[in-house]
Amino acid sequence: MTDTPIYIYASQQATDSVALSARDNLTGVKSTRLAMGAALEQAGMKISEIPLAEVHDCFTIEEVMYMEDSGFYNTGEAWKGIFDSYKDYEGLRHIPYVRGDAEVIVNPGGGLKADGHPVGATGVRQVFEVYRQLRGEAGDCQVESDGDLDAALCHNIGGTGGICTVHIFGRGA
Repeated sequence: MTDTPIYIYASQQATDSVALSARDNLTGVKSTRLAMGAALEQAGMKISEIPLAEVHDCFTIEEVMYMEDSGFYNTGEAWKGIFDSYKDYEGLRHIPYVRGDAEVIVNPGGGLKADGHPVGATGVRQVFEVYRQLRGEAGDCQVESDGDLDAALCHNIGGTGGICTVHIFGRGA
C-alpha cells in the first residue's frame, strides 16, 4: 500500500474509419470526441476540471485538434487560444492553455516528439508521466501547483485517428 495512491477515474476507447476518405470531417478526430465524451461522463467530470493532459502530439496539428475535439476550445478557436497563452505566459516552464477560468497544461514532459514517439509504448509512457505528475515525482518536468493538481488525463490515438483511448486519473477515491 501507499500513502499517495493514484486512481483510475475513467478508461474509454472509441473507433472511427481508418480510411480518411470515409470520414465526415478531416479537421478533427471523431474517435477522440467519442472517447473523450465517454471518459468525462464515466469520471463525472468536465474537461475544464482537468488541469493536466498528456496528449498524442505525433504532429503539431494533433495537439491543436485535440484541444478542440476534447471540448476545451470550440472548433476553430484552439490556434488562437494556444497562441495567446504562449504570448501571455512566455518564459514559464509550463505554458497553461487558458479558456475563461479554465487552464490546462499539456505534455509537461515534452510529449511524443520529445520522447521519440515509441510507437506501441507511447500510451504506457503517457500513463507513467501522469502517475509521476500526480504523485509529485516528475522531477524537472513537475508541474507546479497550489495543491490543485488532482486529476490528469492521457489521450492516445492510432491508425491516423481510427482508434482513440482516453484515461482519466486522480488522487481522490
